[in-house]
Amino acid sequence: MLFPRFQRFSRWAIVLAAAAVTGSVLVHGPARRDPALARTYLAEAASVFAQAKTADVGELVTAFPHAYYPEDSWADDMEFGATQLALAARALRDPRSQDWARAATHWAKVYLTSGDTDTLNVYNTSALGHYDLAKLLRSGVPGAEVTEREVVADLRRQLQSGVDSAASSPFRTAASVEQFDVATRSFGFAATARLYRDLTGDRRYDAFGVQQRNFTLGANAWGTSLVIGVGET
Repeated sequence: MLFPRFQRFSRWAIVLAAAAVTGSVLVHGPARRDPALARTYLAEAASVFAQAKTADVGELVTAFPHAYYPEDSWADDMEFGATQLALAARALRDPRSQDWARAATHWAKVYLTSGDTDTLNVYNTSALGHYDLAKLLRSGVPGAEVTEREVVADLRRQLQSGVDSAASSPFRTAASVEQFDVATRSFGFAATARLYRDLTGDRRYDAFGVQQRNFTLGANAWGTSLVIGVGET
């Protein structure tokens, strides 16, 4: 087993599952070089995903103590994990691909109706899930509970919320400099802008994304890069 068994999984476990699948697909080149190893990774990732607790979840076990990186959101992580499983299964011609794709649409619907308005950061992976799910939906997912238009609209909603926040910020930042994680949230907006453009061809958020990226890399009031090891200051 690549992963120990847990009674309850947080987003970290789901992301681990997705990472294992991504590794099997992208790093090991399953279809051409080592399909047996890739299927092993897929089996491990599927095992983790299947153990996720999705009823009466309560407090997410992201770390100990729980006050360190706490979060309530988990449907977005289920969407992300299921989407990665579906993509890997498709690459391996595994018949479970469509089941995972339908599961991804289910969890996307749960997320979209949850009222969670957060954006891509260390607590929220919805933009990553939406990006790949939109491409799955474009190729057809029988029994899908959401449409490509709906998940793309949520990406646009996330970006527009950032644009609106930046308009009233003296630093033109979408993330509040008075709160935690301003660097990761700013990079989240920059990444989401690129994902949105790739999906839609719409460049309306390009300048916004570049602005958020540049802020974290030193184009700010302090002239200081917010990333250790990047930049001279």
